[in-house]
Amino acid sequence: MIKYFVAMVIVLCLGATSAVAQEHTPLPAAKAAFDQATDALSKPNADDGEDYKAAVQFLRKAIDLDPEFYDAYSSYIVLYRIAAAPDVLSPDQKKSKAAQPAFDNAGKQLEQQYEKLAAEHPEKAVYAWAAGDALFYDDPDRSVSYFKQALKIDPNCGPAYDMLAIDAEGRGDLKLSLEYARKAYEAWPGDEHIWGHYVAAYTSQPTPENLAKAEQIDLDGAKKFPDEAARTLGYIAGRSTDDRQARTLFELMRERFPDHAKGYTLIPLFNLYLKSDRAKALALATDMVKGDPSNKQWPQLENYAQALLDTDALVAKGETEKALAKLDAVKLPPRVTDSRWLDLARAKVMASKGRVDKAYDSLLSIFAATPSDEVRLALDAYGKKLGKAEAQVGADIDAKRASTAKDGIPFTLTSYETGKPVSLSNYKGRVVVVNFWYPKCGPCRGEFPYLQQTLEKYKAQGFEILAINGHAPEDELVMPLIQGWRLGFIPLKGTDEVISAYNVHGYPKNILYGPDGKIYPMPSQIHPDSLREFQIQIQALLQQANQKPSAPQPE
Repeated sequence: MIKYFVAMVIVLCLGATSAVAQEHTPLPAAKAAFDQATDALSKPNADDGEDYKAAVQFLRKAIDLDPEFYDAYSSYIVLYRIAAAPDVLSPDQKKSKAAQPAFDNAGKQLEQQYEKLAAEHPEKAVYAWAAGDALFYDDPDRSVSYFKQALKIDPNCGPAYDMLAIDAEGRGDLKLSLEYARKAYEAWPGDEHIWGHYVAAYTSQPTPENLAKAEQIDLDGAKKFPDEAARTLGYIAGRSTDDRQARTLFELMRERFPDHAKGYTLIPLFNLYLKSDRAKALALATDMVKGDPSNKQWPQLENYAQALLDTDALVAKGETEKALAKLDAVKLPPRVTDSRWLDLARAKVMASKGRVDKAYDSLLSIFAATPSDEVRLALDAYGKKLGKAEAQVGADIDAKRASTAKDGIPFTLTSYETGKPVSLSNYKGRVVVVNFWYPKCGPCRGEFPYLQQTLEKYKAQGFEILAINGHAPEDELVMPLIQGWRLGFIPLKGTDEVISAYNVHGYPKNILYGPDGKIYPMPSQIHPDSLREFQIQIQALLQQANQKPSAPQPE
C-alpha cells in the first residue's frame, strides 16, 4: 500500500507540475489504455513492482496508439523509472539506496530514448518536449533547450511553455515563470490543468494582492473549468496566512462550486470553523454527510463538532462522565483534522472533576510537542489554579520540551555563496532550522515564503535557516533561486553521507535545533496551518537561549 500511495501521489503531482492534460484529444483506444494504467496502479500487488510494470506497458500502448498523447508520455517517464527499481520508494533507507543505481540507469535509458526520437523526428514537437521532460531533473539546461526546440517546431506547444514556467520558478525568475505560465494557457486555452497552473503561478509569493489576482482569474475561468476552478480556489485559500481571507475563499468555493466542494476539499474550512464558530463547523459537516453519504471522514467530523458542543453543556450541568464518554467516542480522520480542541475539551472535563493537575499535565505534553496559543492560555489558567505563576508554567514547558529533545547530527558542508565550509557547530547557541530541499521540488518552494517570513521575524534574535540542497544536478540553480526569491537562507551543498545520516527520504524535510545543539519538535512542513505552531517553538527556544522561561509572544 505504501508504494501504491506514493506512485499515485507522483502521478497526481505530475498534474500539478507538468502539462499532463492536453489540448490534443487522445484517440479513444489510447485513452482506454491510459485508463488501464491508472487501474493497474489502483490494485495493490506483491512488493515486486508488477503493478508499475503493468502500468508502463499500458502507457507504452497508449503512446503507440496516439503519438501526440502528452499525458501518456509524462506518466510513462515517471513510472518507467519506478518499474525498473520499485524499492526506491521503500521507507527502508538501505533498500531505497540499493535500488538507486537501477533507478538512475532507467532514467538514462529514457533520456537516450527520447533524445534519439527527437533527433530522428525533428518535425515532432512532442519528442523534443518528451526529451526535455526526461532530462528535467538530471540536466536542467539541456531540458530547457529541448523545450525551446519544441516551441520552434510548434510555437503553440502549451506543455513546453508550462514546463519552462516550472523551470523558471526553480531558477528564481518568478516574473519569467508567470510569463511562461500565461503563454502556456494562451497556447492551449482549452487545457484545464495548464489554466490551473497559470492561476497558481500567482500564489508562489502569497501576498494579499497576488492571492486576490489568482482569485479573479480563477473565477473568470470557472464556467469553462469548474472542476479545476474549485480545486484551485481551495489551493489559493490554503496559501493565505489570514484566517478571515482563507475562510471567505473556502466559503466562496462552497457557494460557487457545490458539486465539486466535496471530500477533502472543505476540511480546512471545517478546521477554521472549529476555531471561530463550532455551530458552523457542525452544520458544514452535517451538510457534507448528506451530500456524500459514502464519504467516511465527514461522519467522524460531524461527531467531533457535536461532541465539542455537547461537552460545554454537559460540564455546565455537572455531567462530566457523559461529557467524557462523548469525547472518548470521537475518532478523528488521520492528518487532516485539528485535534487541539479535543485535547482542550478533555482537559476541561478533567478539571471540572477536580483533577486540575491531570488536566495541566496532559496539556503540558501536548504543548511541548505541538504548541498553540489556545493550549497555552489553558495551561496558564490551570497552572494558576495549582498555584503556579506564569514563569513557573513556562519553566515546566521548557523542562517537558527538553525531555523530548534528541541528540543532534553534526555536519560540515560547503556554502554555495562563499565556497567555504559551514559547520552546524558554528551555530550552537542559536536556533536553527536545517531544511532539506532542492530547487525543482514544488512542495519545497511552496513553504519558502513562510520560512522566510519566520526568518525575517526572528533573525535578529538569533534564528537561522541552513538550506541543504539534496539534488546535485541542480547545483547551478541554487544561488539564482535564493537570490530571485530573496531568501535569507544559508544555502549548503548536500552530500550523500549527510542526507543518509538525517534519513531524508522525501523533500522537504525540516529539523529544528535549539541553542543547546539538540533536535526539538516542529511541524513536518511549514504552511499557513502550521505557521503559528512553528513560530511558537522558535520563540520558546530563543527565550531558552536567553535563559528566560518560555511565553509565546502575541501574533
